[in-house]
Amino acid sequence: MKSALITGGAGFIGSHLAEYLIEKKYNVTIVDNLSKGKLSNLNKIKNKITFIKYDITKKNKNNIVFKNDYEYIFHLAALTSVEESFKKPKKYILTNLKATKLFFKKINLNKTKKIIYAASASCYGKTKKNSILETHKIMPISPYAKSKYKGEKFLKHYSKKKKIEFISLRLFNVYGPRSGNNSYSGVINNFITNFLNKKFLNIYSDGEQTRSFVYISDVVRAFALSAKSKVKNEAFNVGYPKSTSINLLASFFKIKKKYYKRKKGDIKFSTSNINKIYKSINWKPMITLKTGLKQTLKYQKKYS
Repeated sequence: MKSALITGGAGFIGSHLAEYLIEKKYNVTIVDNLSKGKLSNLNKIKNKITFIKYDITKKNKNNIVFKNDYEYIFHLAALTSVEESFKKPKKYILTNLKATKLFFKKINLNKTKKIIYAASASCYGKTKKNSILETHKIMPISPYAKSKYKGEKFLKHYSKKKKIEFISLRLFNVYGPRSGNNSYSGVINNFITNFLNKKFLNIYSDGEQTRSFVYISDVVRAFALSAKSKVKNEAFNVGYPKSTSINLLASFFKIKKKYYKRKKGDIKFSTSNINKIYKSINWKPMITLKTGLKQTLKYQKKYS
C-alpha cells in the first residue's frame, strides 16, 4: 500500500485529496493545525486515516510526523488570503516560506519518491487576456503570491538536492463543496452565500475581470496523476482552459448586483493554458462551470 502525507489535509483541497487517495488504497497521514481546516471535513474517512495535529511553523522536532516514512508528500499547508497578506506580510512569509523550509528540513525523506506542491497561479501577477503559459514571466504583486512562489522555488531546489522528484501545481480558482472562505474560491462561495440569503451579489471593480474556475474533483485528479506519473521537476498550470468573467458568473444566480471599488492585489485577467499538463500527464478538467456550480450550491443548501 502506498503511503502519503498531506499537510493542510483538513482543509478544502486537502480533505478532498485525502478522500480520493483513500479510494485509491493509499495509506494516508494528515497534518493540520486546524486554524483553517476542520476535522468535520474528514468525517467520511476519519477511521481510515492517521491524523496528527501539528503546526508546521513550530520547531518541535520530536513529533511523530517526523519519524514516519512517506512515499508521497502533498504540501498544501498555507495561508491563502491575498487581502490579509497585505496587512500581515511577515505572517505569510513565516507560514508559506519559512515554515515550509523548516518542515522539509526536519521530515524523514529516506523513502520519499515525490513531493507535490500546491503552488498558486497568482505568481504570474498582472497578465493580458491571452492564456497564461508556465513560461510566462513571474511577477507576483501580493505578499501571498510572493510567499507561495518562493516556497515553490525552495522545494524545487531542495528536492533536487535530496534527489527526490518534484511537481508544482500552480492552482487557479479552485471551487466546490467545503470551500468555505478559501481564497481560491472566494467569489463563488460569496455569491452562493448571498444567493441563499437573498442578498445582493457583491462585485469588486467592473466585473469584467476573468478567472479560470476549476472544480475540486478535477484538481484532486491533477494531484493524484502528478504523483503517479513518471514526470518530475516540472511546474504545471491547473485551471479551466476557458476563463469566465465575474459578471457572467453572477448571471448564473439571476439576482441583483452591487459594485464596489477594486480590492488591492486583485488581478484583472487570469486564463489558464493547460497544454503542458495535458501533454505530460493527460490531465484536463472534466466538470463544466455550470455543473460545478450546481453541485456546490446543492452542498451549501444542505449544510448552511
